[in-house]
Amino acid sequence: MYHLFNETKLLIVKATEELLEKQPIEKISVSTIMKKCGMSRQTFYNHFYDKFDLIIFLHLYKTITSIKKFQRSKNFICSMTDSFKLMQQNRTIYLNLSSYRGQNSFEESYFEFLIGYSIEHIGENRLSLDESFIHELYWHGVTSMVLKWFKDDMAIEADKLGELIYKSMPEAIQHYYV
Repeated sequence: MYHLFNETKLLIVKATEELLEKQPIEKISVSTIMKKCGMSRQTFYNHFYDKFDLIIFLHLYKTITSIKKFQRSKNFICSMTDSFKLMQQNRTIYLNLSSYRGQNSFEESYFEFLIGYSIEHIGENRLSLDESFIHELYWHGVTSMVLKWFKDDMAIEADKLGELIYKSMPEAIQHYYV
């Protein structure tokens, strides 16, 4: 589903971004998004399962360049830094995305995005049981620190954040990211 960047999905994403410039995600309904697009509510559900799915897609759409860069160069720090710079450039959107906590939150979707993408990078079933535990714990920590970074008004420079996240990676899984 995430690889289909069709015109309708992109219009929905753009409308959502515009709304996120003004208010947090929990105050934005599917109906509001679709009214802004001039489309029916059903059209939303033809392209997304729910707002959770839209949040994942919006982040993927925003960060696709840094993902492709990592796929080409395998430079973890550079890819993460690019992603954080993009978040800084879209500061209000990300602050409003991350304001909601709980089921279907940005926190949940960002973690799922990181885990999903990293497993895609590493390969299915390549992690031992210990590595899998360490891997998941690491990405939970990264998610928490990124949300703290948002809460702290993105005070740390993106380059430094990328470096710190790489340095904090447990040795047991580093070889998958170099």
